[in-house]
Amino acid sequence: MIFACIIPVDTNNMTYKETQQKADNIASFLEKRQLKNAFEGVRALIEISKEWIFQEELDRIETTYKYMLQYMLEGADDPERDKVHNDLLRTTFELANKVAVSLHDKNNAALYYQNRRNQEINNTLSYNKLSAFIEEETTKISFSDLLKDKDSEGALQASKQLESLSSQLFYKVWLSNALNQDEAAVLRKLLQEPTPLQTQCLLVSALTLALKEFFDEEKLLLLFEAYGVREEEIRQRALIGILLVLYRYDQWIYLYPEVYNRLSHWMEHPDFIKNIHLIVRQFILTKETEKISKKISEELMPEMMKITPTLRQKITGFDLMDDAGVNDKNPDWMNLLDESGLTDKLQEINQLQIEGADVMHSSFSNLKMYPFFQELSNWFLPFSSSHSALKNGSDSYVMEIVHIIDEMGYMCNSDKYSLCFSMIQIPESYRKMMSAQMSAEISEMLKQEKEDNSLLRDKRAETISNQYIHDLYRFYKVHPRRQDFEDVFSTPLAIHKTRTIGQFIADRKSLLSIGSYYFDRNQLADARDIFIQLTKEEGDADAVLFQKIGYCEQMEGNIEAALAAYLKADLIDSGHSWTLKKVAHCYRILKKPEEALVYYQKAERLSPDNLSVQLNIGHCYLELKKYKDALKSYFKVEYLNSSGAKLWRPIAWSSFLSGKFEQAAQYYDKILSAQPEMIDYVNYGHTLLAMKQHKRAISLYKLAAEASQHSQEKFIQMMNEDTPELILAGIKERDIPIIVDQVLYALG
Repeated sequence: MIFACIIPVDTNNMTYKETQQKADNIASFLEKRQLKNAFEGVRALIEISKEWIFQEELDRIETTYKYMLQYMLEGADDPERDKVHNDLLRTTFELANKVAVSLHDKNNAALYYQNRRNQEINNTLSYNKLSAFIEEETTKISFSDLLKDKDSEGALQASKQLESLSSQLFYKVWLSNALNQDEAAVLRKLLQEPTPLQTQCLLVSALTLALKEFFDEEKLLLLFEAYGVREEEIRQRALIGILLVLYRYDQWIYLYPEVYNRLSHWMEHPDFIKNIHLIVRQFILTKETEKISKKISEELMPEMMKITPTLRQKITGFDLMDDAGVNDKNPDWMNLLDESGLTDKLQEINQLQIEGADVMHSSFSNLKMYPFFQELSNWFLPFSSSHSALKNGSDSYVMEIVHIIDEMGYMCNSDKYSLCFSMIQIPESYRKMMSAQMSAEISEMLKQEKEDNSLLRDKRAETISNQYIHDLYRFYKVHPRRQDFEDVFSTPLAIHKTRTIGQFIADRKSLLSIGSYYFDRNQLADARDIFIQLTKEEGDADAVLFQKIGYCEQMEGNIEAALAAYLKADLIDSGHSWTLKKVAHCYRILKKPEEALVYYQKAERLSPDNLSVQLNIGHCYLELKKYKDALKSYFKVEYLNSSGAKLWRPIAWSSFLSGKFEQAAQYYDKILSAQPEMIDYVNYGHTLLAMKQHKRAISLYKLAAEASQHSQEKFIQMMNEDTPELILAGIKERDIPIIVDQVLYALG
C-alpha cells in the first residue's frame, strides 16, 4: 500500500476495498511511468471523494503532460524533458496521496485517522505558537536551574507544561498534511539548541511516524537536518527514521533530487555508513526477539522454578549471623545452576544482551498498562529521571532507584519507565533494600565502563540506536492499537537491496559484513541471497562463499542447490575436507550412495582415522548392498572407538544381510541390554527367524508391537517393507503373513 499507508479496519467496506485497489493500480502505473493510466486512476479516486478541488490540480498536471507530448511529437529538442517528466510523476504521486488521505479522513477507523478527525474538530496551536510556548517554558526551566531551584513549584509546573507542549507538537506533526516551507522552517528551528532533548526526540519520532503514513519531502528533509545536529540521541533517531522511510519509498526517491542530494552528501561521511551498518545489524537482531522471549518463558523460567525450592533450602541453611565469609557466595548455588543446565542458558542470554539483542521484551511487554502509556507520544519519549510522571507518589528511595535506572544502557526508554512505575507500586521497605542493592551493583558497573572513555564514545551511538529500536519494537508489537500500524518489524530491513541506499553499500566489504551477520544469526535465507550476489561479481572465485551458500541451501532444505554450491567450492579449492564431506552428505540425501562414496573416500584419504567419515563409508556400502565392505568400515570404527548402539545397529544389520546370523545376534544382544528401540526388536526377530528360532523371534516381534501406541500397524508395515531382506535370509515369502498372524494372536 503506497498511498495513505494504514492498516484497514473494516475490510468488508466495499468502498474502502475499491479505494485501495485503485490506489494500488495508480502506484503500479507510476512505477511503470505510465502517466495517462495513472491520471485515470486518480480521476476515479476523486470521483469517490467528491473533493473537486483535486480535479483542478489533476487537470493542470495533465495539461502540462499533453504539452510535453505535443513538443515531443513535433520533434522539438527539449533538454529538460526528463526533468519535466519526473516532476509530473512526482506531482501525480503526491496528488494521489492527498486524495487517498482525504478519503480515509472521512470514514477510516484506524487510530491515525481517528486522531486526524479529532484534531480537525479541536483548535490546535499553530507551529509558531507551539514553538514560542516551548521556548518560554524552556527559559523558565533554565532560569530555575541557574538559581538551583529546580524543585520549586514554579519549576515543576514549567516542566509539566513543557511535557504537554512537546506531546502536542508530536501529535501536530504526526497528523499533519504535507508541510509548507514556513512550517518546515519552524520545525527546523526546534531541532536546534536550546530546544529540550525530549521535545526534539518526540519531533523526530513524529516525523518518522508521519512519513510512514504518507510521503512528504519536507518531513524527510527535516530528518536529514536532525541527523546533522550535535546531540547523538537526535542523530541516531533521525537516521533510523531516514532508513525506514527510504526503504518504504525506495521506488519513488529518484523523483526527489533534493533528498537524493542530501543522502549523497552524508554518504561521503564514513560515520554515516558505519551507523547504517550498525542499525542494519540491530534490525537483524530484532528478528530473534520472539525466539529469545520463547526461550526465556519456556526454558529458562520453568527451570528456575524447578530449582527454586532447593535453592531456598541452600540459602536458609546458612547461619545468617555468622560474619565469617559474609560476602562469599554459596558455591552450591552455582552447582545447582550447572546441574540444571541453567548456567549455559544464562550465559547464552547474557551474550545475546551484550551483542544488543532484545532480551527484555518478554519481561516488560506486560508492563505497558500504566496510564503513562495511554499517551501514544510517551512510547517514544526518551527516559528522564525528572519526568513529572515519576515524581507523583515517589519517595527518596524511588527517586534514587529512578536515577540508577537512568544509567542502565542495556534497557530501552520504554522499559525504564515501566520499571520505575513498577518500583512505585512496591512497599517502602522493599524499595529501600532494592535501592541499596542496585546502587552498589550499578556503581561498580559504571566505574568499570568509565575506565575506558574511548570505549564509551564508541558505544554511545550503538547504545542509543539500540534503545530506540527496542522502543519501536515495543510500540509495533505491544501497543493496544498496533493493528492500525504497518509493522516495520514484519519484514527485514533489507537496505542493501534498495536502489536508493543499496548502491552506496554495494561494495564487497559492506555486503560481506551484512551477509556474515545474517549468517552468524542463522538467518540463512537472507545470508544466502547476499552471498549469491557477491559470487556474481566479475572475477570472484571465493570457495568460502560457495561453502556458505551450500550450507544455507542445505539448512533451508534445498539439497540440490546446496550440492551445486559445494561442488563449485570444491572446484575452486579442491581437497578441502569439510567440503568433501558436505558434497558426500548431499549425495546420500539425494539417494546417490555411489557418488557419495567417492567423496567420502576422498575425505578418508585426508583423514584416515576420522570416525564420522568411516561410519558414512560403511553406510554407503550398506546402501549399495556391499555388506562385507560395510562391515569392514564399521569394524574399523569399533576398533578405533566403540560408539555403542549407534554403531552396533549397522554392524548387526549388515551381519544379518550378509548371512552372518550368529554375529548379528551377538550385537543385537548388546543393543537390547542398552536402550533398545522398536526397530531393534524387529531386526533381532528377523535374525532369530533366519536362525530357525521361531519362538524367540515371535516373542521379540511381540515386544516390538507392544512398544508404543499404534505400533501394531507400524509393525505390520515394517514386516512388509523388510520382506525382500527376509527372503534373502532364507525365509519363504508365503510364511511371512503367517508369522505376522502368530504375533497378532500372541498380542491377544
